[in-house]
Amino acid sequence: MARSPLHGRRIHISGSVVEDVAVAAGDDVRLARESVAELVKALVRRGANFVVPVDAEPKRRADGLPICFDWLIWQTLRDNLTHPPAGVPARW
Repeated sequence: MARSPLHGRRIHISGSVVEDVAVAAGDDVRLARESVAELVKALVRRGANFVVPVDAEPKRRADGLPICFDWLIWQTLRDNLTHPPAGVPARW
């Protein structure tokens, strides 16, 4: 199998969810989080490395959903440690 052009590249996913539930309803936030998790899984399978900040996980006052994706990315990476292709250097 040909090596992915993402093999060994560093990926930094950045962004946050707006506090206002009128702009981003809870279902939208859950969908965004699912999309980020699926993206991370796909990138891991292609050999990408990640740059992930470590900070608190602020939550929205209205529904308690996380505002940032950092801890979701860490968790998804941890859950998918066995999926990167062979020969990928230090992953994260």
